[in-house]
Amino acid sequence: MKNHKTIRTIALIIPLLITLGFWVWAKIDMGMSIFNTDLAAKYIGQITALFAITLFSLTFLVSARYKWIEKVFGGLDKVYKYHGTISRWGFVFMLAHPILLAGSFMFSASTLQRYFIPFVSSDVTLMFGIIAWYLFITLIFITVFRLIPYHIWKRTHQLMGLAYGFGLYHAFFMYSDVRGFLPMTIFVGVLGVIGVGSYVYKVFLYNWIGPKYEYKIVEQNKRNDLVYDLILEPASKKMKFKAGEFVFMTVRGNKSVGKEHHPFSISSDPKDANIRLSYKVLGDYTKKLVNAKIGDKVFLYGPYGEFNTGNFSKYKNQVWISGGIGITPFLSMLKTVDGMNVKFINSNKSEDDFVYEDEIKQKSDLIDYWHYVSDNEGYLNAEKVLDFVGDLKDDVVFLFCGPKGMMHALKKQLAEKGVSPKKIIFEDFSLV
Repeated sequence: MKNHKTIRTIALIIPLLITLGFWVWAKIDMGMSIFNTDLAAKYIGQITALFAITLFSLTFLVSARYKWIEKVFGGLDKVYKYHGTISRWGFVFMLAHPILLAGSFMFSASTLQRYFIPFVSSDVTLMFGIIAWYLFITLIFITVFRLIPYHIWKRTHQLMGLAYGFGLYHAFFMYSDVRGFLPMTIFVGVLGVIGVGSYVYKVFLYNWIGPKYEYKIVEQNKRNDLVYDLILEPASKKMKFKAGEFVFMTVRGNKSVGKEHHPFSISSDPKDANIRLSYKVLGDYTKKLVNAKIGDKVFLYGPYGEFNTGNFSKYKNQVWISGGIGITPFLSMLKTVDGMNVKFINSNKSEDDFVYEDEIKQKSDLIDYWHYVSDNEGYLNAEKVLDFVGDLKDDVVFLFCGPKGMMHALKKQLAEKGVSPKKIIFEDFSLV
């Protein structure tokens, strides 16, 4: 398996090194020394601005749900982690930019006014930069401290594109290395095309030209007080997917549910005509989803996810561990277990939570199954898992899907027991 943490680190450092190289090239071309200590604060302020533009351009690129980016990083959850990392670094560089520039001219009332107070200076390009700075600070503050409900935050988060646009305008039209050195102009222009193009695609075009399939709800089955199945019938072209993949679903024409896009693992057989999405009522959206009606139109976007049978087929010995509603991808993968040695631990708090037992028992002759009740047996841990796995410890891949705490705890414990982290695989979507 790929080392995705290394990929994310390289994907952070390389763009910054390229950006720094262009800045050095510009200074050399202008006959200036990059080691002038008198201009150190100014130079670092320029570099931080370029770093911020680079990283914010990449944030829009990786948030657009391009399939090729998902492949490179090994799943959308890894892409989202990279997005979070570069967003934080971009914010740090953006925050430092005017502070360093102002400091290079010595702090005074006039410099504070010039670099930090909008609508005072007659320089429009400078004013746009100040507006971008405050807008970024406000939006990131809202994101970090979760000051508003998620569905409202998603809309305000789109204003990042406006802040980015102001910042680009400032970078291009403020007299600087960007305007004064053609290669730098082209480089920042390419970054702008990538950032603006990805933003426009995701915010305005994705709903229309993204990987979209139209379905309609033909059944909504209640498994228990919290778990439901949606059965969806294709209105036209059927989506092809691999067992274990997920989609983003949006319901249209039902105000009780709303149009929000929400991810759901597919729990049905890839060969079935209809698609089944299984969910548990946990958050605001799933509480509204129970109001979905038979006949409601839905759009499915995808499929997504590297947690699928296509990627794991080379492993003949597999251990599946599900927790709660994390069973959903495994219900789909159960349809494809022929020829594999699968040990499946299905963990739930109480007996009432095991709502798919009949379905699992249909494959009982092909899998080694452990119906694990944590109320009776305590929290599942690595020692119990390895006792169940037996002699396969060194020739097996571990696939997890469940609560974040459970997955990370088991990964840490198994690694301490000598299991290679590369053979412990899960997708973590507990991210904004």
